[in-house]
Amino acid sequence: MKIISIAILAIATMLNAHAFSNNQNSINGLLRIYGYLLGQDNSLKIIEESYPELKQSANISRLRFESSYPRLKEKASEMIIALGGEQGKKIIENINEKMAEQPPKTFLKNQAMLFLLTVSLRSEGKFDDKSTGELMLALNYFDNPEREISDKKYKKFNTKNEIKAKGLDLNIILPTSWSEQEGSSPNTIKSWTSEAGLGISMINLLVRNTDDTRTKAEVRRAVERKELDNMVHPKAVVNKITYAEVGMQPGWYAETEIQLQRLDLDLYTINKNLYILYDGKIIELGCASFGLLSKKDQLIKESTRVGDLCRLVFLSLMINNLYQ
Repeated sequence: MKIISIAILAIATMLNAHAFSNNQNSINGLLRIYGYLLGQDNSLKIIEESYPELKQSANISRLRFESSYPRLKEKASEMIIALGGEQGKKIIENINEKMAEQPPKTFLKNQAMLFLLTVSLRSEGKFDDKSTGELMLALNYFDNPEREISDKKYKKFNTKNEIKAKGLDLNIILPTSWSEQEGSSPNTIKSWTSEAGLGISMINLLVRNTDDTRTKAEVRRAVERKELDNMVHPKAVVNKITYAEVGMQPGWYAETEIQLQRLDLDLYTINKNLYILYDGKIIELGCASFGLLSKKDQLIKESTRVGDLCRLVFLSLMINNLYQ
């Protein structure tokens, strides 16, 4: 399998030399998953041929995995081809050829039985490598990312022991396939990036100290009059803003887009943000799709793709301090 991994890395390098319209790290992730699943399929076939008495168990392990991750290898292949066209087809052929050139892997019977158990555990989302499991889920739910949460493939996050939470005890739920990182700013508690950290969408949770003590009526009036000072990014184009509440605490929901220039790069971000006022602080839960301005059309599609998922995350926000 190590040789196959080296071959896939070489093919990924070939991809790097071409300007695909999407995130390059995501493409490499697809190649990694395709090679991983190809190796799993071949290992199951070898076990069936080597140990006829394990054929039924091997088939059960295969069916369990396919039930949890239907057509996952085909999805990876189809996406690589969709992104690369003829080159994508050649890449798939190249990976298959490299796999076929390798000498058949041999299993002792106890190793074969352990591998069948491993495949069954993978069907339950239990992978030796966390990022591999996250990538599998990301690909599995790519067309309907909100289903990852509705299918209970989510993780819970609580801020009780987070210094940046400034004493607030908050709960949210997040899709398992979105990788967690420490917040990059003094007020950002955590960030989560799509596609196991390889994607172009991010969820951020922030808490800032403010002197904002507006009542529900005052916040509602500011939203209705579009008095947006200190309510959205000063350079943002506001596409939508509405009054919102969490636990009877006033706030607002905003959809914006921002164009910025960093060094010689023109950047573009589409944002969906929920803001809640509580105890002299503002809680901000944001979902952003970001990249180069030249990729604006792709970023708009990506923001639409993850939109319903982001709304489920917003709906999960709970301020536990209210009930303590």
